[in-house]
Amino acid sequence: MKRIKKIILLASMALILALSLGAAMASESDTNVIVNGMPLEFPGQGPIVSSGHTLIPARAVFEALGYNIMWEESAQRVIAYGYAQIIIIDIGGNYFIVNGASHPLEHPAQLIGNRALMPMYSILPRLGFTVSHDINGIFTVSDSGIRPGMPFTFAAGRSASFAIDPSGNLHGWGHHSMLPTPDITENHPYPTPLMENVIAVYANAQGDHAAAITADGGLWLWGRNNAGQIGDGTRTTYSGYHEDFLNYIAGDFYGTDVEFDESWLNQVQEDNDRHTPVRVMDNVASVALGTWHSMAIKTDGSLWVWGGHDFHYHNARSTSPVHVMDDVIAVSAGLFHTLALRSNGELWVWGINFAGVITQETARNNFEHIPPMKVMEDIITISAATFHSMAITSSGELWGWGENNWGQLGDNTWQHRHFPIHIMDNVVSVATYAYGTMVITKDGRLLEWGEQLASNYDEERDGHLLAPRLIMESALAVDMSYTHSMAIQKDGSLWAWGGNNVSGQIGDGTISDIIYVNGRWEWSPDNRRPYPVMVMNEVLR
Repeated sequence: MKRIKKIILLASMALILALSLGAAMASESDTNVIVNGMPLEFPGQGPIVSSGHTLIPARAVFEALGYNIMWEESAQRVIAYGYAQIIIIDIGGNYFIVNGASHPLEHPAQLIGNRALMPMYSILPRLGFTVSHDINGIFTVSDSGIRPGMPFTFAAGRSASFAIDPSGNLHGWGHHSMLPTPDITENHPYPTPLMENVIAVYANAQGDHAAAITADGGLWLWGRNNAGQIGDGTRTTYSGYHEDFLNYIAGDFYGTDVEFDESWLNQVQEDNDRHTPVRVMDNVASVALGTWHSMAIKTDGSLWVWGGHDFHYHNARSTSPVHVMDDVIAVSAGLFHTLALRSNGELWVWGINFAGVITQETARNNFEHIPPMKVMEDIITISAATFHSMAITSSGELWGWGENNWGQLGDNTWQHRHFPIHIMDNVVSVATYAYGTMVITKDGRLLEWGEQLASNYDEERDGHLLAPRLIMESALAVDMSYTHSMAIQKDGSLWAWGGNNVSGQIGDGTISDIIYVNGRWEWSPDNRRPYPVMVMNEVLR
C-alpha cells in the first residue's frame, strides 16, 4: 500500500513539474496586434511567448487581412487562401508553404485549446506584408502591396480551363477529354463541377494533361499519357516508331527538312491515357507540367520528376516519380528545360540549351544535356516558356533570357539573349507561354508582349509586340496557354480571352467553328474573344 502511495506521489510531482516547465516555456503575452491601423481582439486565447518567440492566433490575423481560413483536423493543418495565394501551415512543423514554396518557421505552430498560434512575423513578410514588433509589445502589420508567388487557383490549358471556387470545388470547361469525369463525352463551353476539396490546379499550356492538389496533400493527374507524364507507372504506346516524332521536332528546331509520317499517332497500341483523376503522390506542395513531363515539390522541399523523352532534361523516361534534388521551393517547366528555385533565392536551370535557355552558348546547336547550374540569386518568382525564361527578384525586378524571335522577352528587340537581362521594375507576377509573356505590376496593371496567339485576335494588330501593352487594370493573377489567357481581378472575378476553337475553353458558353475560307480551313472569328470576358463571378483567391 505504501508502495502504491509513493508511486502516486511521484507521478503527481512529475505532473506538477511538467506543468511548471510548460508554463515557463509558453506564457501569456501582453502583445498588442494592430493590422492596417486596427487593433485586434483575441477572445478565448491571446498571444503567448514560447521559448522566446511570440505566437499569435492565426485566424484573427488572417481574417483581418482579408484571407479565408480553414482547419484540416485529420492533418492538423491550417489552410489560408486569398490574394491568389494558398498558405499551408502544419501544427508542429518547421516550415510553411505559400503557393507550393516552402519557407522556414522560426518556431513551430502550436495548437492551444481550439486555437492555432503561429510566429506571424515569419509568415506575413512572405505574403507581401510589412511587420514590425517594438519594445512596448506592439505587433504592427501593414500591406506592402506586393504579392510574391504564382497563382494556382485557376489554370489555362491548351484545350481546357480550370478554376477553384471559394468552397474548394474544382470547375472545368473546354475539351471533354480534359474534363476528368466519365459521364462527360462532349465539349463543355461553360464551367462544370469536377472535384471537391481542391486547393490548387495546374494545366499544361501546350499539351493535354492536368493536375490538382487536394486539401490532404494528395496529387491527382489526368489527361494524355503518351510519355508517362501521368506518373502512375504506365504510358500510352503506339504501333508506329515513336522516335520519328523526336527527329521531326529536332529538324523543325534547326530548320532542316525532316520527313514525318503522322499516321502512327492514330495507331494506339495500348491506351493508358487517364480520363478520370489518378492519385500519384502524397504530401505534395506544388506542381509544374511540361508538354511531356511532370514535376512535383513535396512538403519537405524535395523535387520529383516523371515522363519525358530520351533526350529530355533528366535523361530518363520514367513513368513514375523520380527524386531529382532537395531544398526546392518553386519549379517551372519549359519544353526542354527546367527552372528550380531554392529556399535561399538561388535560381538553378538545366536541360537542353536551345536558344540560350540555359544561359550559356555551349550545346546551343545540339541536344546535349546540361546539368543543373546556378544562374541568378535573390529570386522569388519564376516562369519557363518553350524557349525563354523569366524571373522576378525580391525587389520586383523582372529579368528574362532565351529566344526572342517574337519579342517575348519584352526588351523592344528581336535579339536572343543568352544571359538574363533586366526588363522592367515593380513586377509582382509573371506568366509565359511559347512566344509570349504577361506580367502584373505592383499597381495591378496586366501587361503583355510577344506573340498574341494566346491573347488578342484583333486583326488590326501586327500579331507581335516588342514592348508592353496594357490588357486590364486591377489584376491579381494571370495564366497563359497556347490558345488563350485567363486572369483574376481583385474582386475575385475570373476573366478569359483569346482563342476558343472547337473546345470552348474561354468558358462563356460559346465555341468557334471551323470554316472553309479561300481554299483552307480556319477557325471562325465569330466566337474568338479579343478582349477579356468574365467567366466566373468569384474564384478561390
